[in-house]
Amino acid sequence: MWGCNRTNAWCTLSISFCANTRQGRNDLRTIKRQKTPAKCMTEKELEVKGLDVEKQIDEFTELSDDDVEKVLGDLALDFIGGVVSTEDDPSQHALTLRGLFIATLFSFPLAFINTIGSFRNNVFSIPSTIANILAYPIGVFFAAVLPDVSILGISLNPGHFNLKEHVIIYTIVSAAATAPYGIDNIVAQKLVFGDNNVNIINSFLFVFFTQFLGYGVAGLGRRFFIKPTAMLWPSVLGQVGFFNSFHNVSENPNGKYYHSMSRYTAFWLAFGFMFVYEWIPSFFANALMSVSLLCLITKNRTVRFLGSAYYDQGPGILSFSFDWTFINGAYSPMYVNWNSIIGNILGMWIIAPLGYYWGAFGTPALQPSLNYGGGDVGSAQAWKNASVATDPLPRYSSNKLFDVNGYRIYLDQGGYPHLLDDNNNLNTTAYAVAGSKVYMSTGFAFSYLSSFMTFGAMFSQTFLFYGKDIARQLKEAINQTESDLDAKDPHYKIMKNYKDIPEVYYLIYLGILLVCTAIFMQVSVFYVPWYGTLFAFALSVLGAIPVASITGITGSQPGLNIISELIAGFIWPGNTVIVMGFKSLATNVMLQAVALLGDLKLGHYMHISPIAMVAAQCIGTFYGAIGNTATTFFAMDNIVNITDPTSQYQAQSYQIFASAAAIWGALGPARQFGPGSPYFSLNLGYLVGFLAPFIPWIMKKIYPSNTWDYVNMYIVVASMAPGTGTVNSGFINIIILQIFVQWYLFKYQRDFWDKYVFSIQNAFDCAAPLVSAFGALLSVFVIPSSAGQSGLFSPAIYDYYCYGQTWDGKPSSF
Repeated sequence: MWGCNRTNAWCTLSISFCANTRQGRNDLRTIKRQKTPAKCMTEKELEVKGLDVEKQIDEFTELSDDDVEKVLGDLALDFIGGVVSTEDDPSQHALTLRGLFIATLFSFPLAFINTIGSFRNNVFSIPSTIANILAYPIGVFFAAVLPDVSILGISLNPGHFNLKEHVIIYTIVSAAATAPYGIDNIVAQKLVFGDNNVNIINSFLFVFFTQFLGYGVAGLGRRFFIKPTAMLWPSVLGQVGFFNSFHNVSENPNGKYYHSMSRYTAFWLAFGFMFVYEWIPSFFANALMSVSLLCLITKNRTVRFLGSAYYDQGPGILSFSFDWTFINGAYSPMYVNWNSIIGNILGMWIIAPLGYYWGAFGTPALQPSLNYGGGDVGSAQAWKNASVATDPLPRYSSNKLFDVNGYRIYLDQGGYPHLLDDNNNLNTTAYAVAGSKVYMSTGFAFSYLSSFMTFGAMFSQTFLFYGKDIARQLKEAINQTESDLDAKDPHYKIMKNYKDIPEVYYLIYLGILLVCTAIFMQVSVFYVPWYGTLFAFALSVLGAIPVASITGITGSQPGLNIISELIAGFIWPGNTVIVMGFKSLATNVMLQAVALLGDLKLGHYMHISPIAMVAAQCIGTFYGAIGNTATTFFAMDNIVNITDPTSQYQAQSYQIFASAAAIWGALGPARQFGPGSPYFSLNLGYLVGFLAPFIPWIMKKIYPSNTWDYVNMYIVVASMAPGTGTVNSGFINIIILQIFVQWYLFKYQRDFWDKYVFSIQNAFDCAAPLVSAFGALLSVFVIPSSAGQSGLFSPAIYDYYCYGQTWDGKPSSF
């Protein structure tokens, strides 16, 4: 907080003591704002408070400004101080029969809805919080009416419906409702590549093994990514705020009227407001999903292209949205958000558009996705010469692949030329017909540049800024000791009272499941040789270290998809299936490990037994493997249409996965990114990304200040990717939201921020996707497509203000 040396150590000790209480933190904020001297305790007063003065002075003296974990740990305690309770009731039951029944009741419907939503062009999902909302009254009802009897020694009604039981329900439902990464592999191989050997049974086993293998990795990482205070896990805090809303409904502190309102009441007021409002942009006025300031103020076609946010076209500069589903919440600390904002502006608004106009990769003129009689508009020069009235905006951010003449290359045999043969390997004849080169849109190429930079930055950022702390934690794990810094964390102290699963159990679990997974992958349609499975697992373990570190501190989660594709592409060039399977294994094992770590951190904050949290996660994941796999096959057979450019269910996110599989698998990195390729220069991204975190690290050495610890170059480069297969709108809204919530409210209305911000944001995040789901179902089953409602099916309506189209979906003159 403030500087410390031996001469002012007693004063710092008193400040540190105050900082361990909520009232003390509020007093210290007031002192700091008013710039008045803090009242320091004497040595005797400190001893009365129970502090060992000499020990504490030595500890404070040893701390240096270079201790990143201390800096971020202080920030974490301040950030969560008003959100996370430091009280615990060990008598509360967590894993109960009634809780398991309620979780099962919601797991499968949410898995169905969210899996269907993953096939939508603008992917939507209903957060598991909606199940929490409905689970609360059901849980209270069951507690009131169920008899107090036991089944196999387990009580059917162990008492009142409590917070810990509610958290367990959420953990089960959230694990079940999230579509696993392995589903991408299944959809790409069956739907896009046309592999009829993929069926629901082998798909379920594939999802099961790739999901559960990650739990052993998470178990071995608890000491490093859960117990340290600096591992804030911002993504978890929203749920903490939600549970406080429902289980602390008797709050009535003194103060202004809005401060006397409970979190529970604030949640429902915000939910009701957003549920009513969201119908306007989602159903009645779809054009409000994306509104570009540039397109509103000029008819210049070049400027309109820059303002376009349509998923196949422009970068969406100064485009904002009235639709909350396009806007991310503000759960992360302000420094995280500003790093992201800087990256967005640099990559999406400046570098990628300039690269398009300069013809950075020699991309040919690409055929438009909605061609109303126009010509080639993929390159800047061809589009500038096009007819205003007949040509759509240029194809700048498409996720498809193209030949040397700008025509689309199909991945399966449903189109010509088709890049894959009957075995889903490279069709060399079609590749030669395409000119022996495969092109991407400019936006797609720059998204790969950002991914390469992100991978390089992920490792250097972690080991430059958090390496010492990880090494210290590893040493403590080996020596079975604990840090005094972590021991001061009140949540850490509470969780020491609960039994944990020994590391050896996780090792045994890992060994058994890894052998089973290797055998399955060796003999299944998702073929990966047994040694490839072991290699993918080793890569996921190695990658989990920086990924979990960055996720725990910043809330931004990187992935292993690029490096796994790169490695597999070099080892098995031309073998699409092996590359996809290797990528799914390496990436999904890491994702599941990080997901379980996040749930364990939630249990850490809510003071729930780690054993109960692991059991809940396993139950939910098993439910999800069943529900998500079954729904995927239902959607592929009944809903998805990847050949209709006006369909809202083209499975754009899955087509990106398929295109990546063709790039890294069928073509291989040597063809697509090697010497002689138009995209060879993108490989510099690895080096640039690796070197980027050295900038704040070196600056801190030259100009010592803890401020440099908040400059996170990983987040900057990860945020630079232009959106492909999505609508690039809402960025302006995000900037405004972050400034208002994480700067103004956090700094000047801290009491309001502590009490209401996470409750309100959770309410918005629950209500908006729910309206999107209802609107889609109404459009499909109740209201026929018409001139007034065609926007729900016509993706071009997103670009109404830039595209200049009429309500029947046809372009009109600018």
